Amino acid sequence: ILGLGRKVVRAKVEGRSNLKVTKNNLEKLLGPPRYLEEPRDKKLPPGVAVGLAYTALGGEILYIEASRTNLPSSSHKLTLTGNLGKVMRESAQAAVSFLVNLEISEDSGREVLGQLKEMQVSQIHVHVPDGGTPKDGPSAGVAILCAITSLFLQKSLPTQIAMTGEITLRGQVLAVGGIREKLLAAHRYGKKTVILPKANERDLIDLPSEARKDLDVIFVETMEQVLAEVGLI
Repeated sequence: ILGLGRKVVRAKVEGRSNLKVTKNNLEKLLGPPRYLEEPRDKKLPPGVAVGLAYTALGGEILYIEASRTNLPSSSHKLTLTGNLGKVMRESAQAAVSFLVNLEISEDSGREVLGQLKEMQVSQIHVHVPDGGTPKDGPSAGVAILCAITSLFLQKSLPTQIAMTGEITLRGQVLAVGGIREKLLAAHRYGKKTVILPKANERDLIDLPSEARKDLDVIFVETMEQVLAEVGLI
């Protein structure tokens, strides 16, 4: 809005008082769109999750990518790339430790546990694109958790689900900041469902009604709840 205001004021100062702003000349006045929506029918491959980030410029979606390589020895290795800070690296380490020790009581969970145990003899590579931008903070924890689980179970995550939340070794999902901005980013990119920590439920009061109406917000308290909500266990 400020940018358009400057254009109109400048036009009047230069004697071009007939400047009109329409959808046809909007890109010419402001430049190419800064945010490009992901194709709504795009299918995510196993090992990719959509997280939500808070930046100085507002909310953004964040793709978390995971891949694996079997190791000859009985040990695992975790490689992290994408200009990640210490806290974000610790979130990835916590996710792997939780999944290796995960227990599922139902008989149907035996196969899942077997696939997840393969982490103990695998090299896991977690990458977050846009490597030129430093990234840190704990809020990508649930997305990292889902990306790694999706990889080892070879199950794609729904493309319309985005998520944010800090994780712990005990399987908890903790509150994070920037909820309003993150939800607006999810809405802007056409996401339909957002997974949030239960402790952030009060933060929805600041969300514009239009975005709140279009988003299905699921509140979780545990990491197992997250995995169940996205259909991985």
